[in-house]
Amino acid sequence: MLAALSASLALVPWWMAPLPFPAQLALAWLGYWGLHRFGHPARFWLWWVLGFATLGFRWAQPAIQADDYLRYLFDGQLVLQGVNPYGLVPQDLPLYQTFWTPKGNIPTIYPPLAEGIFTVAAWIALGLPGLRLLSALALMFLMPLAFWAWPKAKAQRFLLLVLYCPLVQQELFHSAHVDVWLLPLLFGWYLLAKGKRSVAAGGVLGLAVLLKLSPLVLFPLWAVGISLRQRWWAALGLCGVLALGFGLFYPQQPFSALALFYQSIEGYSPFYRLLRWGLDRETARLALASLGTAGYLIWLARNPQLDHLFWVFAGLFLFTPTGFPWYLAPLLLVPKVGWPSWWVLFCALAHLQYYLLWPYGWALELGLLAFGWFQTLYPQRSSA
Repeated sequence: MLAALSASLALVPWWMAPLPFPAQLALAWLGYWGLHRFGHPARFWLWWVLGFATLGFRWAQPAIQADDYLRYLFDGQLVLQGVNPYGLVPQDLPLYQTFWTPKGNIPTIYPPLAEGIFTVAAWIALGLPGLRLLSALALMFLMPLAFWAWPKAKAQRFLLLVLYCPLVQQELFHSAHVDVWLLPLLFGWYLLAKGKRSVAAGGVLGLAVLLKLSPLVLFPLWAVGISLRQRWWAALGLCGVLALGFGLFYPQQPFSALALFYQSIEGYSPFYRLLRWGLDRETARLALASLGTAGYLIWLARNPQLDHLFWVFAGLFLFTPTGFPWYLAPLLLVPKVGWPSWWVLFCALAHLQYYLLWPYGWALELGLLAFGWFQTLYPQRSSA
C-alpha cells in the first residue's frame, strides 16, 4: 500500500514535482522501516515487481537537486564522438556550448568502466531516463547473486530491503548515480573472496575500482586476512584488470582531475560540516582527513574480518571532506542484514540533508549518530 501511494505521487505534473517529494520519501522510509522491523511480507515476487513498478512511475520525473547525470551524458557523448574524455576541460569544447555540464572547469574524474556505462547511456539517447534504465538493470543483477549466496528467506529479505531503501530509490535510481553498479560488483567480489577464489575476486574488485576508485581501500583490509600466496594472486587479478581498463585511455588518466576535485569540492559529511563551524576550510579538511586515515590504519592493524569490510564506506562518507550520502550504498551489502535500527535509519535518511529547507539538515545525522553511539555503549537490558 505504501509503495502504491508513493508511486501515485509521481503522477503529478512535472512542475509540481518538488511538492510531493517529501511525502514520497516519507512513505518509502515507512515501508523500509516496516521491512526491517517485521521482515519481508509473503508473496515476494509480487512485492519485487511492485517495487520496480514504483521506480517505473519515477522513470520520467525530472531530477531534483541533482545534476551529476549531465556530466555522465556529456562524457558519453565525447566517447561516442571518439574523443578521450581525460585531460580535456569541457568548457573549452564546442559541445559545451549546446550541452552544459557541471564542474565544466575540470576534466572528468570517472574511471574507464564508468565512462563505458555513460557511453551506453548516450548511445541509448534517452537522457536521464536512459541512465535510470541502466540503474534498474544494476539492481536486477543483485537477484541471482543473492539467491546463490543465501537461503531463500534471507535472499528475499535482502532484495526487498535494497529495492525499497529510500537511499537507493532516490540517489541510485532517481538521481542515477553511477554508484548503483557498485552493488552487484562488490557483492560478487565478496562472494568470490569468501570462496577463496583470489584471482577472480581480485579481478572483480578491479572492475569495481574501474567504476569508482573508492573500492580500492578494500584491498589492504582484505589482503591482511589472507595468506601470502592468496595476496599475490589477488594482486595479480586486481592489477591485470586495472592495467587493461586504464590502458584503453592511455596516456590520459583521471588522477590529476581527481586532485582538482578534492581540492575544490566540499562534501556533506556531518563531521566536516561540524568542523567548519570553528575552522577554516583547509584546516577542517586536513583535520577530518587525518582522523579518517588514522582510523583506517588502526582498523587495518586489527585484521578485520571479511564480513565487516563494507563498513569502510561509512568512513568514506563520515571522515572525508568530499563525502556524499550515496557513498553509503555498499553498506546495504553487509551480510548480517539485522543491523541496529539506528544505523538503518541513518543509511535511509542520510541523503535528506539535500532536500531539507532547514540549512543545518546535517545536524539530523549527527543526532542520529550520537544516539547510535549511546545505544551501543549502553544497550537496553533484556527484560527476560
